[in-house]
Amino acid sequence: MRLKNLLALLLSLLFLSVQTSVYAADNNEMNESIAKWWAQKQEEAKTSNQKYLEELVSNEENIIGIEVIVAAGSDNEAYSRWGHAMLRFIDNDKDFSNDLVLSLAAWVSTPVIDNWKGLKGDYPMSVSIRPLGEFWKEYLTGEKRPLNRFIIPTNSRLRKNLISKVFSWATTEEGKKELGNYTFLSNNCAGALSHLFTTSGFPTNYFQAKIPTHFESWLNKALLSPFQKLVVGNNVALINELKTLLNVSEEDLYRGVNWPSDSFNMINNHFSDIQIKKIMLEIPRMPGSVMRALVKIHNYRNGGARLEDVESFTYVPEALYEICETAACTNSNLEIEAKVWSATEVKLAHKNRVSVYKNFLLNNRDPLADSEFPTIVTFDEDLRYLPRNLLREPLVLQYFQLMLKAQQ
Repeated sequence: MRLKNLLALLLSLLFLSVQTSVYAADNNEMNESIAKWWAQKQEEAKTSNQKYLEELVSNEENIIGIEVIVAAGSDNEAYSRWGHAMLRFIDNDKDFSNDLVLSLAAWVSTPVIDNWKGLKGDYPMSVSIRPLGEFWKEYLTGEKRPLNRFIIPTNSRLRKNLISKVFSWATTEEGKKELGNYTFLSNNCAGALSHLFTTSGFPTNYFQAKIPTHFESWLNKALLSPFQKLVVGNNVALINELKTLLNVSEEDLYRGVNWPSDSFNMINNHFSDIQIKKIMLEIPRMPGSVMRALVKIHNYRNGGARLEDVESFTYVPEALYEICETAACTNSNLEIEAKVWSATEVKLAHKNRVSVYKNFLLNNRDPLADSEFPTIVTFDEDLRYLPRNLLREPLVLQYFQLMLKAQQ
């Protein structure tokens, strides 16, 4: 299946590279205004990135945890069909929209991407850092792509290692050389992110990840994400309902034209408060009279709904982001897990941990250990089956503790 996916990606990119070549041939003299606009956007991106990079480093002590966020695949472009993996640094200010997110992607210096260059690795890798709110608007609002969140338990040492490595990749020649150029099939966002974990001291010797939408499997094999994923869904169903209610086309809906004269009453009487907040975020270009009326009647702060007003983002207690090294801590985290996820999801997480644990034992057994492998694994008995260096890793021990609890 993995080979099929890679072949499909390769064929798609080869096809689109031909299209790009034709486009370039027909547009040898690029419109000067577009070129200037693109150059300006690139400079703005560099300035913004430097600002947020410095903020991440200076705010290191306030980072309480990390999450891998994977944007679902999209049919918009070939390179987006397999998703996009990012790393979220969680600040202790409780405002998720301000949390900084690392995105590793190709740095494209022209308005038209050359897919053939992407295949060959001719694009440098971009170390981009932006607030989660901006990625939210890009993927959820703009492209209607759900976001999958994976909790990665860490400690202060590992978090500092990650931030230090990111800073090196972004600012030093040695770091940029270690990061390497972007390639669609290997050193893409998933490959670079898995490389970041490996070179930052996380206990994983697994191969580099290849496909962003399959990054969950890599995290499981590396024992980095012991809990179920959290899904931030898009608002496609809600927007379709609004479109039907107002009887307008999708284009007119988003442009804010040809809306019925009584749109405000129709929306206010049909949708709940939280749904209206989501609509205001999704349709910022709705008619001004409708927007002002909604703001006035619902007393929205700062003139409109904010991301943190939208209740589709699940907050996770800080304890789950910290590595557990005691049985008491593990028991406490399992109690928290039961409150964050449904009973079905918790059961699935327990089952998954046992399966992942067994595979990890098989792949990392000490060759000097007894040849007989137990059918039923337990925490105390099977420590002898692993190399000593792995047993000193808190992340591995935490996973063992969770697995043991799942069998009880």
